[in-house]
Amino acid sequence: MQRARPARELLLAVVFLALWILPPFWQIATLRAVNVQDDIFASDLWNDRLPARAFVGASLKRGDSVAWMPGIYTGFPSLAQVEIGALYPSNLLLFGLLPPYAAIAWAQILPLAIAGLGTFCLAGELGLPLEAKLFAGGVFALSGFFVVHLRQLNMVDAAAWIPFLFLAVERIATGRPGRAPLWLALVWMLQLLAGHPQVSYFTGLVLSAFFLVRRWQERSHVAWPFGNALRWLVLPLAIGTLAAAVVLVPAAELSRLTYREAGLGFDEAARYAVSPLFFWTFFVPALFGDAADDSFRLPGLFWEQYGYAGVLPALSTIVAIVVCRRSRHVRLFAGIAVVSFLLVLGKNTPLFGWAFAAVPGMRYFRFPTRFLVFVDLAIALLGAFGVAALLDALGAARRSLGAAAVIALTAADLWVHQARQVPQVEWQRWLSPIGTERILAEARRSNPEPWRYYTLDAALVHGETYHASRGWSGDLAPYVALRALLQPSFNLLFDLESPDGYANLVPREYEAVWGSEKKPGIRSTRHLETGELEPEIARMLRLFNVRYLLSPMVLRSEAFRAAARSEEGMNVYEIAAPLPRGFVVGETISAASTEEGLRRMMAADFDPARQAVVEGGVLDLPAQAAPSTNVHVVGRSNTELAFRASLDRPGLLVVSEGYYPGWRATVDGEAAPIFRVNVMMRGVVLAAGEHEVVFRFRSVSVAAGAIVSALAIAFLIVAYRRFTIPTISS
Repeated sequence: MQRARPARELLLAVVFLALWILPPFWQIATLRAVNVQDDIFASDLWNDRLPARAFVGASLKRGDSVAWMPGIYTGFPSLAQVEIGALYPSNLLLFGLLPPYAAIAWAQILPLAIAGLGTFCLAGELGLPLEAKLFAGGVFALSGFFVVHLRQLNMVDAAAWIPFLFLAVERIATGRPGRAPLWLALVWMLQLLAGHPQVSYFTGLVLSAFFLVRRWQERSHVAWPFGNALRWLVLPLAIGTLAAAVVLVPAAELSRLTYREAGLGFDEAARYAVSPLFFWTFFVPALFGDAADDSFRLPGLFWEQYGYAGVLPALSTIVAIVVCRRSRHVRLFAGIAVVSFLLVLGKNTPLFGWAFAAVPGMRYFRFPTRFLVFVDLAIALLGAFGVAALLDALGAARRSLGAAAVIALTAADLWVHQARQVPQVEWQRWLSPIGTERILAEARRSNPEPWRYYTLDAALVHGETYHASRGWSGDLAPYVALRALLQPSFNLLFDLESPDGYANLVPREYEAVWGSEKKPGIRSTRHLETGELEPEIARMLRLFNVRYLLSPMVLRSEAFRAAARSEEGMNVYEIAAPLPRGFVVGETISAASTEEGLRRMMAADFDPARQAVVEGGVLDLPAQAAPSTNVHVVGRSNTELAFRASLDRPGLLVVSEGYYPGWRATVDGEAAPIFRVNVMMRGVVLAAGEHEVVFRFRSVSVAAGAIVSALAIAFLIVAYRRFTIPTISS
């Protein structure tokens, strides 16, 4: 086939990928259906990725800061929660311009296109013909790793840039850098901003190995000293990292406040180990069952080990390894596939244990299954080498027909199997009104002062829904009804507030009270058997400004009354006399640790309206200190909260919002110290009289990161206009 000009080939690739990607997702792309992929105990898509990105978009539209998210965990550092991808360009564009559901639809398709286009370009760099390049791009774009992880969009966004990174490193390693170092810095920055540090870390490891092997393979062809070449690898990665500092610096601050500060133990990192039998699913994806119908029989989580990329790509990979074994690229990508696969198996082979012990940074991540993305990329590229060899064997007369047949069969294979992993509910059905949201919206209109709601048993009911629906192969009506639970973080879509949330990393104090996706917190259990809510749980809800409680169960407690029952069968209870967002206490209780502080707060004799627990020493209050609720919110934005207090006697103002580095307080315009009280709340001492108290989020980490990012991006812009490295060969 005559080679088309590069620009025409690129346009052809774009058209091809559109026709390749859209068929299984056409209803999502045309806003006729939504993806309801599930994670058994919660949905990363609906309990984090969509609502958090919607928060970013809504904040931008009203001109508010995205640095702090008030709606979950009594306030959360949203830039530090890198999984949001708050400053990832496509998120800013899609969610800043479109309604949330339209934005999330195209946010799921865009990374598939980026991954496919990057693989097409990389395959061209490796010397493959047009048909093989199209084949490689299509296979990687619809590979199992991408399709099952659409629920974790930040992972897919980050992984989509991997082929472009390989392309830049290939040019640097082989002495043809040109502007590749600048593109490497830019794409690395984009991958980091996408918000999946684990994928970026794994990519850095594999890219480093790829660079070293390619330099060794080309040692007799490139007269570029190794040190010079290495510099143009390391320097762009460093600049790209600095360009993403606006999120990385706050994320590092958050990480130090969580249980992952010192990393994970081996057992935690190696949980959900993958059976070696999983290898055969590259050829028969449902050989051991499927999450789609709740029949998966191997250990671990199905969506963490699903890497099916088509039976023809898998078979043509074997052809490439046999027929093209002299190719340096084939040998290298075969090695990447083997090593990555062994790492995916976790503790079932010694390799992951060795890497965990020896490689800096490995202990900060769980799920070595994410190395599967490199297995899928290798299958796409090696399969393309195999297809090219088979087409060469057919000769010119049959080449076009053979290429069309291979591409058509692979497309049909992937459309059938990958669509199975993307359950879809009709758009209008999913966006229909939610009964509990309507009830809470009406309550908010009648209670203008800030308050929160809390959902009991969200994770438990979610798991029951998954099994009752036979995964997502049966009736999806239970998933539609499940929206009424308003699970943690889903509330952000409706401008409602909850004291808990759904996030990967949560400050230890927040986690101690409200738990996280990995730890339980103070969750209730007795009501599951008796229908009675524990008094200490009810007291904590009252303390944290929770006015309404949602539960699928009928509950009994003197602490609340039945307020309504939604159309979906969810019970709504109103807490009796919840404490306001800000109130004054006249007594403090000392606690030596967070654990002791939580025990004292849960004790039967603790009165949250009069007392506050202070960790690390006694906070001396004036002798005349007394409680008061004569405190009112007078101003509010994402990063600012203002109160007016009128006190007959002094006391400690307790604000049931998250204590976190970066918050500053002023009392009547003068700076005032903030104390951490009640494990995770903010406290400020007030004298008697009229006061205006203002809390502002002025994070040093956010400011420092923004300055570093601005300087690095300015450097990249200037360098791109003035900088290029000529080809270097022997």
